Amino acid sequence: MDVCSLTFLDWVIFATLGRLLLFVFMKSPYCRWIMQRGKFWEELFSCTLCSGFWAYWGLGIVYQLYTFSAENVIKFIQIVLLEPFVLAVVTSYIVWLFETGFRERFTNIIVNGG
Repeated sequence: MDVCSLTFLDWVIFATLGRLLLFVFMKSPYCRWIMQRGKFWEELFSCTLCSGFWAYWGLGIVYQLYTFSAENVIKFIQIVLLEPFVLAVVTSYIVWLFETGFRERFTNIIVNGG
């Protein structure tokens, strides 16, 4: 499945599934265990945009491998690496924008004078 042939409904399902997987992973003890391994991992998994990119890239590769029909090495690189990369960048950014906008809209900030 090429990125261009992805319908809007397919993309919504892709984005929702990726966000759900990312949410479950971020709440799991495995995420905390990985984050304790060093500053790099802590920064990577504390940022939903960064971890979202990797989650969507992995999901994009799985999505591509499901419909995989490579004829040569160049086609393999394009299908398995490049297209999921672009899809991951765009999807991660859009979902991050929705999440940030939702949080800003529905978060109450109380400032106490002191």
